[in-house]
Amino acid sequence: MLIKIAITHYQFETIHPFLDGNGRCGRLLIVLQLLDAQILQKPVFYMSTFFERHRASYYDSLSIVRTSNDLEQWITFFLTGVADTAQHSIEIFREIISLRQEYEEQILTLGSRAKNAHKLLRCMFAQPIVNAKLATKELGMAFSSTNLLLKSLTDLGILKEVTGFSRNRLFALEKYLNLFRS
Repeated sequence: MLIKIAITHYQFETIHPFLDGNGRCGRLLIVLQLLDAQILQKPVFYMSTFFERHRASYYDSLSIVRTSNDLEQWITFFLTGVADTAQHSIEIFREIISLRQEYEEQILTLGSRAKNAHKLLRCMFAQPIVNAKLATKELGMAFSSTNLLLKSLTDLGILKEVTGFSRNRLFALEKYLNLFRS
């Protein structure tokens, strides 16, 4: 199936007539094909980083197929990208698990607020930036109590206030987000 996806990607990138967005669409098709083949259960596999890191080789490899009909070298390049991306994804997932354990240990220091802090943390791993209104809704507690909890989590270094405002503030799981930025 991966070879079929490699060939499909090459064909799409070669014949797709639009310059703007061509790469994004081609990379999206990789994920959609992996989902369709049930290789993935969720869209969590992004080869974009590999293609960006090896941009010149990526373009050269596509060109070699067009000029020399050497599809084997393209498939080898693509499968190397799959392996590299899979390894990088495993490392990120391990770091997420470690970070979550670190956060959960820190939350235990909050005493009676720990239960709500755990609930908010679970929510924020799915939506890593929240405001007090959203957190209040998720937790089902008073706005003032939510603000105190957000302050406690910020003081622990789990959350970071990212707006600099005194009102309508946004709080982020900054270390978590940084795992995806690197």
